[in-house]
Amino acid sequence: MNIICTGLWHILTGYGYQMISEDQKEAEVVKDSHVVTLVGKLAGGLGVQQRLPTVMVVAHYDAFGAAPSLSSGVDSNASGVAALLGLARLFSRLYRDVKQKPRSNLLFVLSGGGKLNYFGTKSLLEEDNDDLDSLIHSSDYIICLDSLAATAASQSHDQSHDPPHSLTVHVSKPPKEGSKAAVMLDLLNRSFSQLSSGPLRMVHKKIRLSDDLLSWEHERFSLKRLPAATISALCHHGDPRRQSMFVNSDHIDVEGLTQNVAALADGLARYLYNLSSLLGTEGEREGGERMATLPTVSSEYVSAWLDYLASHSRSPQLLTEDHPLVTGLYQAMSQSLQDVTKLVQRPEKSDPEFVLYHIPQTTLHAHKVKSPIFDLFVAVGVALYLCLWYSLIEFFPWSAVGFIPLPLKVKSSKS
Repeated sequence: MNIICTGLWHILTGYGYQMISEDQKEAEVVKDSHVVTLVGKLAGGLGVQQRLPTVMVVAHYDAFGAAPSLSSGVDSNASGVAALLGLARLFSRLYRDVKQKPRSNLLFVLSGGGKLNYFGTKSLLEEDNDDLDSLIHSSDYIICLDSLAATAASQSHDQSHDPPHSLTVHVSKPPKEGSKAAVMLDLLNRSFSQLSSGPLRMVHKKIRLSDDLLSWEHERFSLKRLPAATISALCHHGDPRRQSMFVNSDHIDVEGLTQNVAALADGLARYLYNLSSLLGTEGEREGGERMATLPTVSSEYVSAWLDYLASHSRSPQLLTEDHPLVTGLYQAMSQSLQDVTKLVQRPEKSDPEFVLYHIPQTTLHAHKVKSPIFDLFVAVGVALYLCLWYSLIEFFPWSAVGFIPLPLKVKSSKS
């Protein structure tokens, strides 16, 4: 009983906050809704480019949050973008040397509309791109990067047995033993075991066609029967950090992210140079000599891109074709890659998959107010007070004589 009374007392005496916006106008629909996807490649040597095997690295660069102008997405997915740019910069040095150039193409994609059910990736697969279609549909494997920098403290409690900072490989279908996909994942697993925090953990999740939204970006490729996986520090697609505005630089482990990028580069290089076929002591020594020439990953470069991406709101309606961030990403890819293309992708006007709204700039005021229950109690008290006086006057008029002044009768005298 004491607890109930205490709770009621706190409700009556407590305060709440009421938010009022200066601008009461409704948000207007963006007439020219579009997303921008950036594609660049490194062409392999000794062969016709379209006939060489291709490995794709994909990351979406937009973010999502309740307040679009505050959605910077430091981990989701700025960390994936920083990792992709770091890989592009590293492998561009290898591909410049004719003697070291692998016999495989590398295709890098910064997709737009990742928070719009991966619309940029969907358009890339469905639209006619003569130069890209053959490379995409002949890919040996497609690696999607998403949220690679979550700290150990933020890992899910149900994964407490995993090593700190360990990453997860999300797949729609486990690869068959001996397939190119299995070889790729095995090499990546070895590289992460040696250079990062531990081996990769595989999570198999089937695609539900009845769901309105896909869980991971690789599912767009899996629907087209292309071998793909998403590498992430998050163990579950429903992790709230993927759509949070409150993950800042303090939650990011730059050194751990740099190690993850180095492990990715090592595993990719081993696959591109076909080092999986080297067996025995001689093969391991030859592979080690080959990997010794691999450039190192710069933590300063990764950190600089994280800071730059975190300083910009990356909500989809802001990232237009001429947005400074999109221009900066395009220039960064052009410095490392060949034939960088900016694809502007629009939804169908008759049946659009998404509708974007302009972001009005306004000031939000917070007013300290009593709770609605307090107003209810005051109203009940006033009603009871009035009922009491009404009852006294109606049924006991003599009791109100001393409280209510009676009008005086004045006699007029005739002169």
